[in-house]
Amino acid sequence: MRHISTTEQVHEFVVLWQEIRRVNLLPQVQDSITWNLTARGTYSAKSAYLMQFAGNIQDNRFMFIWKAKAEGKCRFFSWLTAHNKILTADNLELRGWQNNELCPCAYARQTWRILLQSMKINLINKSATHDDYLQWWKDTRLQVTKEARRKFDGMVVYATWEIWLHRNASIFDNNYNNSPRQTTDMILHECKFMNVE
Repeated sequence: MRHISTTEQVHEFVVLWQEIRRVNLLPQVQDSITWNLTARGTYSAKSAYLMQFAGNIQDNRFMFIWKAKAEGKCRFFSWLTAHNKILTADNLELRGWQNNELCPCAYARQTWRILLQSMKINLINKSATHDDYLQWWKDTRLQVTKEARRKFDGMVVYATWEIWLHRNASIFDNNYNNSPRQTTDMILHECKFMNVE
C-alpha cells in the first residue's frame, strides 16, 4: 500500500484483492498453466500473434494492390502510397522537414497519359491528391476486363514506382535525363519482363 497514491489505484487494489479472495487453492492439486487462445490450452506464437488483431476490423480496400502482378517491393511501395505514408512534399512539411517543393506533376501526368494511351485506356482526369489517386485507380481499372485487372494493377504499381524513382533522381541527384516516353518504355519493359503485358 506504500506506493498507492490515488483513489483509482486504491480502487484497482480492492478489485484485485476481491478477485484473489475468490480463488480456492487445493493443496493436493498441482498448479498448471493453460493458454486459453488455443483448443489444446498450449501456447503458440501464431495464437499470440493473432490475438493482437482480435477485435480489429479487416480493411480489404487495398487487396487489389497485393494481388497485382508485380514485384513485392513495388506492391509494398504502392501499399504505402495508398496509406499516404510516402514522404512527398506535403508529408515532409507536416513533419517539419525541409523540402525543395520540386514536384514533377506535369512529368507524372505525361507519363500516365502515354502509358494509358498505349493500353488504349481513357485517361480519367483527377487531381493529384491521395484520395483522388486511389479513386482514379479504382475507376480506371473498371475500364479493363476482370481477367486483365491483375495485369493492369501490376502496370499501375510499376508506373507509380518508376515515377517515384524519377522524382527522387530529379530532386536528390539533379538527374532529369528521362523523358516521360523513356519512363513509359521502362515501365512497359518491366511489365513484359514480369509477364504483366
